[in-house]
Amino acid sequence: MSTKVETKKLSYSIEQSRILRDVSISVPENKMIGIIGPNGSGKTTLLRHIYRAIPSEKKTVYINNREIESYSYSESARELTVVKQENPSDFEFTVEGMVLLGRAPYRKSFESFTKEDYEIANKALESIGMLEYAKRSFNALSGGEKQRVLIARSLAQQADIYILDEPTNHLDVHFQWSLMSLIKNLGATVLGVFHEMNLAAHYCDELYVLSEGKVVAHGIPSEILTSELMASVFKINAEIISLDDGHPYIIFHGELC
Repeated sequence: MSTKVETKKLSYSIEQSRILRDVSISVPENKMIGIIGPNGSGKTTLLRHIYRAIPSEKKTVYINNREIESYSYSESARELTVVKQENPSDFEFTVEGMVLLGRAPYRKSFESFTKEDYEIANKALESIGMLEYAKRSFNALSGGEKQRVLIARSLAQQADIYILDEPTNHLDVHFQWSLMSLIKNLGATVLGVFHEMNLAAHYCDELYVLSEGKVVAHGIPSEILTSELMASVFKINAEIISLDDGHPYIIFHGELC
């Protein structure tokens, strides 16, 4: 099985503050890999290096076994796509117009979208059940609907790798699970940061646990999610049970004094 995303001893500091400390992760093709950890552990900073919001040191981030610095920005945008937590747009886009932005890596600056681009965008909307919303205002949608449109935008981008930066934050429980099911059923390679650990435990094939900028645990959820881990990393008193489908489920009993 080929490796689609990899970091090798990635470190990062801001002034005297060490944010990432020799972080090495590997994301196999067609697997969903989750990153969990307390606030301030470096999770989003790690993702920002991978999708090039923060420049990385040479030979620390790899896409398809190739150093990311060897890609142009448009090339890397054709390899991976980013889904962040929903936030309002400063511009008035239709739903179709928002999804068409996924075609931007294939167009030169100020080049018009083609008939093929529109067909791809509408097919993406159809695949998530929102084609009828195509001419509506994106900003008028609910939070869950917006997140589905952002998934459609990523589908239209036709990248093999999905980077998820806490995409379910601020969504109600129904839309959290619905969105994760949608992403899982894509069968794509996915690397995501998750705030809701039971979602990550249910959908991810493997988890990396970050604490103070370091990887402190890695493995399949049923093996690494323990009461001891919850206590030492998250400072939470928790019980881990196994559901009928074999997935672990965390029952939180409160913070540790």
